[in-house]
Amino acid sequence: MIAANLQAAYASQSDTAAYDQVPANYGDGGGQTANSAPVTLTPEVKQAIAEEVKAQLAADQQQSSGGQAQAPAPANDEVRPALDPARRTFIVVNNITVISGGQECELTAGDVITRLTDTPDANQNVTASVSASKRTECGAGKQITVSVEDLQEMHNHFEEQLNNGMKALVEKQGTGGLPKAPDTATTTSDVPPPPPETSAAKDLSDQQAAADQAEMQVKQETAGGPGGGR
Repeated sequence: MIAANLQAAYASQSDTAAYDQVPANYGDGGGQTANSAPVTLTPEVKQAIAEEVKAQLAADQQQSSGGQAQAPAPANDEVRPALDPARRTFIVVNNITVISGGQECELTAGDVITRLTDTPDANQNVTASVSASKRTECGAGKQITVSVEDLQEMHNHFEEQLNNGMKALVEKQGTGGLPKAPDTATTTSDVPPPPPETSAAKDLSDQQAAADQAEMQVKQETAGGPGGGR
């Protein structure tokens, strides 16, 4: 899904136009039966997913370019990627049971949720809201409690799908409407280099000769003037 969306977004030069639906079999299924219908996304949800893609690509680019990361926090204070305040939109990988209004309800693969809180409770759960869902009992707009472990699985799967999508774009460059990647190899320019400057030394020599001649003339005029022979 991510690979197809990246290709469509690249072709249309729009980050949000490609994200119309998340297919029902977005996750690996975990042996579960895939749902019969995809999840239809609103423009706001499409924009949120596009922003997640941008953020992840920027992070990957910084890491690959050797960007300096902050010093790691102590293990007991380490913030998991799923709880990063900059990452709030998650696509459900497998069917999971969450709590909404004190009642259990089920989210299915391809549903989209938005994390609302950053700090887990004593049971390692955080609060989120349903952004897009196929089921009314756990429908869009409902506030839910979801485990950090489930969020981390969604984050890992999203990152994996994004990496696969980027690899697919590289492999398909120049086909299907995608331009070829620019050649970064250094090549000799078609414009010939300018010829070496040969007149500079002569100009300096002529200027020095003129200065010497002027100095000699001044000395001669001074010597031939009144009292010059004394």
